[in-house]
Amino acid sequence: MRTIYIFGDSLLRGVMPDENGMYHSTECIDFDGLAKKHDIVIKNYAMPTFTSKQGRDWMNKTLAAVEKPDLAIVEYGGNDCDFRWRELAETDELVVNPHRVSLEEFAVTYGSILDDLEAMDIRTVVTLCPQLPPHVYLKHLSDSGVPEKVIHRYAASDEEFAAEYTAYKKVILKLANERQKSVLNIEKNFANLDNMVEYYSVDGMHPNEKGYHLIHNSFDEFFSNLEW
Repeated sequence: MRTIYIFGDSLLRGVMPDENGMYHSTECIDFDGLAKKHDIVIKNYAMPTFTSKQGRDWMNKTLAAVEKPDLAIVEYGGNDCDFRWRELAETDELVVNPHRVSLEEFAVTYGSILDDLEAMDIRTVVTLCPQLPPHVYLKHLSDSGVPEKVIHRYAASDEEFAAEYTAYKKVILKLANERQKSVLNIEKNFANLDNMVEYYSVDGMHPNEKGYHLIHNSFDEFFSNLEW
C-alpha cells in the first residue's frame, strides 16, 4: 500500500477556533476517510504555526526517524508571508522586512525543502493554499489589539494585502516548475466562491467546517487522478 506524508502548517492540520477563540485541531479534512477510499496510507506531520524554515527542520528530523514514504505533500507559505504584527506594533518606524519569513528567504528555504526530498528520492507534490478574506483577517487583528495605524501601514487595502500572498505563491509555482513537481491546487475551489467569508472562521485565517470540506474535495480529486 502506498504511503503519503504531509508536511505543512495549521491548514492541513484542520485547525479552527471554537466559540471562545481557543484553537484546536479537527478531523474536518478527513484524511482517514480519504486514505480508506483511495487505498493509501496518509501520515499527517503538519504542525500549526510552522513556517517553511521550521517545517524544513521538522521534515528532515521526521524523515530521519521513519520509513521513507512513496510521496510527500508540502504545504508552506501562509505563515511565512504573514506579518510579525506584535513586533511591528512596538515601533513607529517602517520595517523593511515585516514578514515572518522574507520572500527571498522563503524562496531559498522552499527550494531547499524540494531539494532535500529529491536527494532522498521521495516524489514530491507542492500545495497552493487558498487566499484569505483580507477584511475578515484584518478586522480580527484589530479586535486582537493590533493598532489600526499599524495595520494600515502594511496593509493599506485588501488588494495590497492579498498581493503579499500572491508573491509567495508565485515563488512556489516557479520552484515547482523548475524542479518539475506536481501541484495540488487547493486555492481554485475557494477562488470560485461567491462569498468566501462563509467558508472561513471568524479569524479570517482558518477555514470553518465548510471550508475544510472544500479542502477535502481538493485532496479527493487529486488522489483520484494520481498516477503511481
